[in-house]
Amino acid sequence: MVTYDANGTPLSPRGFPLKGSQAGRPFRLYHITHNESTFYANDRRKAMWIYDSFKNKPLPKGEGVSIMVSDFLTPDWGRLVHEEMQARVLFRAGKNHDGYFWSEDLLATTDNAIDIFEAKTNGLATGLFMFDNAPSHQKRAADALSARKMPKGPHETWGQQPRMRPGMLPDGVTYQSLYFPDNHPTMAGWFKGMEQIIRERGLQTAQFDLFLHMQVV
Repeated sequence: MVTYDANGTPLSPRGFPLKGSQAGRPFRLYHITHNESTFYANDRRKAMWIYDSFKNKPLPKGEGVSIMVSDFLTPDWGRLVHEEMQARVLFRAGKNHDGYFWSEDLLATTDNAIDIFEAKTNGLATGLFMFDNAPSHQKRAADALSARKMPKGPHETWGQQPRMRPGMLPDGVTYQSLYFPDNHPTMAGWFKGMEQIIRERGLQTAQFDLFLHMQVV
């Protein structure tokens, strides 16, 4: 990834050469940051130095109407744009306006930004997209794996909806369902519980006993 000094001069590395049909062309990693900012109609400086002759004037109360700007920026190009395409989104937040900027909105704007980046670089570069840890940026997939508040034993009703996706066994090939099959004789569709899940993963007895002891303590 290209970095810059205090004067804006590019520093190495400048990319690495490609082989084959693209031989001789540098392959670059571009740093792309996302930012969301909200601006208000009555944004103004609240404290300032004034002359004695300055006469006070009434100012609007409150912050006024707001608009949120979501955009992607790069040190190389500034705003992420290409021809008629741009990654910037203007959003009037509020229940009486455009609603609220949820994680689904972020995913949609990111998909659009990736399309713009690919079109701008013709697929001959990689973008490193970086986001802050705002709550709407931390949402996991609906079926994401999570061990939070997971019971030790089988449970008929525990678990999120939709169900968590299968995990992966240590062999890196075999999927592991966290739920008993629907044709199980006594616990059809039940959540397996931590103990059963760990045993299926082949954890050694000593390690497993230590784990259970830690849970009890």
